[in-house]
Amino acid sequence: MLGSPEKRLKDFLKNRILVFDANIWIHGLLGTESISKLLLDLCVEGIIRVVVDSYCVAEVLRALFRLAEKKRLDPNTLQRNFWRILNADNVIKDFGLSISRSLIGYVIRKDEIRLIARILGLESKDVPYLLTAFKHSAIIITTDDRSLYAQKELIKKKLNIEIMSTRDLQK
Repeated sequence: MLGSPEKRLKDFLKNRILVFDANIWIHGLLGTESISKLLLDLCVEGIIRVVVDSYCVAEVLRALFRLAEKKRLDPNTLQRNFWRILNADNVIKDFGLSISRSLIGYVIRKDEIRLIARILGLESKDVPYLLTAFKHSAIIITTDDRSLYAQKELIKKKLNIEIMSTRDLQK
């Protein structure tokens, strides 16, 4: 392939709808993983479209608060940067539930979430990403190879949802 890795990535992701797992948002906002930062930059620039739901927002906000305390960063700045990206025109907001600290526990304890997790061999925390991707015909981008990515063939076969890791995007 010709062109820079960034141009190839832009061309590959253009005209697709993406769902980022929480770690993409966190690594991108903290600048701790270059591909995650690039994905957020492409989102801000309006080059890619991302769908985010209440569950993901709650998960990211909770993690940002914990990390800010641990790394002695300003949690308000991190959260403000997150909301700035979420308010971009190319971000599809699927906020079916109120965003709260208790939302994560509520969602992952729902019987239907636990059932889907058991059937697909996933952690309950990953099922909301599947549901959002299914609803919006989106590709899931993840940093975690243990759960969603480990079951990507089964998920593709059963639900026709493509799952990619940030490593896949760097190839």
